[in-house]
Amino acid sequence: MQVIASPEKRLSDALLSQGAKMIYRAGTVFFNEHEEAHRAFYLEKGVVKFTLFNRNGCERTLCFTGAGTMVGEFGLVGYSAGNFLDTTYGATAIAVVECEAVMFTKDQFIRLMREDSDFALLCSISLREKLLWMVEHYSAVCFHDQFGKVARGLLLLARRLGEPVLLPAKNGRQAASGVRLRISHQELADFTDTSRVTVTNVLGMFAANNVIEKRPKEIIVLNIEALERWTM
Repeated sequence: MQVIASPEKRLSDALLSQGAKMIYRAGTVFFNEHEEAHRAFYLEKGVVKFTLFNRNGCERTLCFTGAGTMVGEFGLVGYSAGNFLDTTYGATAIAVVECEAVMFTKDQFIRLMREDSDFALLCSISLREKLLWMVEHYSAVCFHDQFGKVARGLLLLARRLGEPVLLPAKNGRQAASGVRLRISHQELADFTDTSRVTVTNVLGMFAANNVIEKRPKEIIVLNIEALERWTM
């Protein structure tokens, strides 16, 4: 089973040199929902989350994306296809950790989509990945209880954005491999359509059964198979 997902295709240095290198600190907004789309980003390093906010400021996370993918392409695809019915960003994009990205203006994006097959393919892959995220996310929200929702959220994050780690022997536990997720309880709650209290309680149960290990603003997944059983 492949736990850590790798980008299927990366942009060449020649393509990247046409854009502008940018650095976004954790918590920085790339763009806001309903904002007129005027640029897109190739994410070289970091993690970005896409969220929706209601009028009361309540946040719901749609999906996350990592290095090797595009951010903001959804709002510009209409331009490149000659369809101007909806050219706004569909969600707010926020840096989860410090991100390094290459920014392409609207005109650059349209030209590259029409003239460069590698760029167009990468955008298609990024859109496909986000769609798969949201399908799996919606399935978990609709068909699982609180344990299944949190387990499914951890699985999605581990397989696409997790970092492999080696854990030393501890408290009678043998040395083992795991998957690090840099995410807070609140962020996981926003993603799984639960509350922070629910996430904390479920993670506590998972930790007691050696499925995960809890750390400040981190979760180490120790047993992928056990999480899968909670989603069946």
